[in-house]
Amino acid sequence: EADDAIDNAVFKLVNLNEVQHVKATPEQVAKEEAELVKMYPNMDVKRVAGFIKTKDGYAQGRVAKFGEILLSEMAEYGTGYHEAFHQTSLFMLDEAERNQMYSEVRKNTGEVITFQGNQKAFSELTDREAEEYLAEEFRTWVLTNGKHKVGSTKVKSIYLLLLI
Repeated sequence: EADDAIDNAVFKLVNLNEVQHVKATPEQVAKEEAELVKMYPNMDVKRVAGFIKTKDGYAQGRVAKFGEILLSEMAEYGTGYHEAFHQTSLFMLDEAERNQMYSEVRKNTGEVITFQGNQKAFSELTDREAEEYLAEEFRTWVLTNGKHKVGSTKVKSIYLLLLI
């Protein structure tokens, strides 16, 4: 089940015509990797040259399998946190828990830009789009030291679980 999710997922897509991110500094890379080891002591973080080719385009990071994250050397700061969220949601939560989180995302009002760059009402997000939204929210939450507003208690508890 989780393998199917990985095969059908694209994480941290990059529009090569409009790269709007700033590559992480060596200091940020070291800090992020140290934090990832705290979150997942047995995590294998592999840095790869260039962006990661996927069926949907190029990505900054990707979950390769349980316990393994690929991060582009071009990745922006926090991409590892984004991928760490996927490690938890895809491998540690069951389908019912994931569906509950996705449903909570869809209850948000307004619109959001999806990982593919499309503007969409929260209520219309696919599971994949909701998953990517949550991973980006987690990334922002970590980078702001928990000051970024997080929606539900369920989602926040999952975020905290990653940092324990």
